[in-house]
Amino acid sequence: MPNTTKILLLEVTDIELLDRICRNDDAHAFQALYLRYWERLYVDAFHKVHSREDASDLVQDLFVALWEKRGTLQVQTTLATYLHAALKNRILNYFKHQAVRDKHIPGVSDAFRVEPETACEAVIRRELHVNIDEEITSMPDKMRRVFLLSRNNELTANQIASKLSISEQTVRNHITAALKRLRCRLQHR
Repeated sequence: MPNTTKILLLEVTDIELLDRICRNDDAHAFQALYLRYWERLYVDAFHKVHSREDASDLVQDLFVALWEKRGTLQVQTTLATYLHAALKNRILNYFKHQAVRDKHIPGVSDAFRVEPETACEAVIRRELHVNIDEEITSMPDKMRRVFLLSRNNELTANQIASKLSISEQTVRNHITAALKRLRCRLQHR
């Protein structure tokens, strides 16, 4: 599109731009509308949320929603009033979400806080890994291969059966037997 057309679109009224956007899916008209209102809306949002990134995201989301709703959009006021009201609603939702997040995040982060491992726990964990590795190593070759494909490669019984040219039931039998051996070994350590 030549620059003269862009300049002409900037001189078109809001109603005409909106009509071109809603009826013709005119991306150039949308761009002109975006250029006309983005900065005003951004400044308004920034004064409310005090974050450049959040203000930019709020305005960007507003324009994305406007474009997505262009086929069903009905503006009963001036476009400026409509956009500012839509932004106000987005800002209110932003603060509601922020309040919920601020209320719940400390509790969630406390629930997932991991205390440093003690020396005793580290020794027990290492012994456990050694016992598991020894038991896996002592398994018959086919059982060990099936078990490792299941656990380390996260393959399904069907995938393992195809890979090793054995039946799915045989795969399940090997996994059951391997788990039984591991449980038995760990109970008697």
